[in-house]
Amino acid sequence: MELGIYPNIVRCYRIFRADIGMELFFVLELVASAKGKRDASLRSWLIPGKSLPVERALLFAFHICCGMTYATQKIHGFVHRDLKPENILISRDERAQVTDFGLASASKQQIIDLPEDNNYPSQHKRTQLIRGIAGTPHYIAPEQWTDESLDERADIYAFGCILYEMLCGSFVVTGKTPEELKNAYCQGNLKDIPSILPSPIGKLLRKCLATNQKNRYPCWVELGKDVIEVYHIISGKKISETKTNADEKKIERIADGWSYNVMGVSYCDISKHKVTRKYFEWARKIARSEQDHKLEGATLGNLGNSYSWNNT
Repeated sequence: MELGIYPNIVRCYRIFRADIGMELFFVLELVASAKGKRDASLRSWLIPGKSLPVERALLFAFHICCGMTYATQKIHGFVHRDLKPENILISRDERAQVTDFGLASASKQQIIDLPEDNNYPSQHKRTQLIRGIAGTPHYIAPEQWTDESLDERADIYAFGCILYEMLCGSFVVTGKTPEELKNAYCQGNLKDIPSILPSPIGKLLRKCLATNQKNRYPCWVELGKDVIEVYHIISGKKISETKTNADEKKIERIADGWSYNVMGVSYCDISKHKVTRKYFEWARKIARSEQDHKLEGATLGNLGNSYSWNNT
């Protein structure tokens, strides 16, 4: 909700809780799928045993880097925790957008052993809680498996798994159970990078997939620079970095204000009234700085109501 508008992330319009139960529901931007694809996810582009064209894979990779760079700059210390092809949506103009920000940390799904007779079983692609570790088995970094403190390098590892899958048509490790997968990832028992791939791609993949997080790219900015360079080396073309103009910045700020306003309402639903008022105050400041009277009126009304909801 605090991310606002950006070309390479899926916008979240609202978070709300149903009248019965504690489940939170997210209202997200609709991303129409590309022609001929069953849905908008990157998964629909991936066929077991087949790789994507190198240039297309690198473009998608660059878009992911842009979205994650924006997210980590917008929210200090942000870690997605569940980057995977299902959480990358590809629009009709073939632009990759990251979605499901932060949902993995709240996942409480059951542990399910992975079946033995399918290269792409559905459980491989499902967010799970495995001995307290939230994530999707084939995209969990070694330090995430061992429940260590995480930073953006854990997501960069997941990115490496996704890029390998796009370029090689298979998961980067083999395993039938969560325990087998954990051992493979933590011990660095990854598949070889095919020799047919250009050496700059192999170098990039190895740096993303280093077992020791200290040997990975330190941040999305640095990774994005190398993706741009590798794309240029291979294609002879340049990738233009995503930029926003002044009008888009204003729209983004106002969208942030409405997001804060909705967050205030959402916290009210779970009786967090002090937090509620903080979000309304943030929204009001944005409304005034951007001279958006509609937003200011809504936030002032909600702020006033918040004191009648609870005086704590």
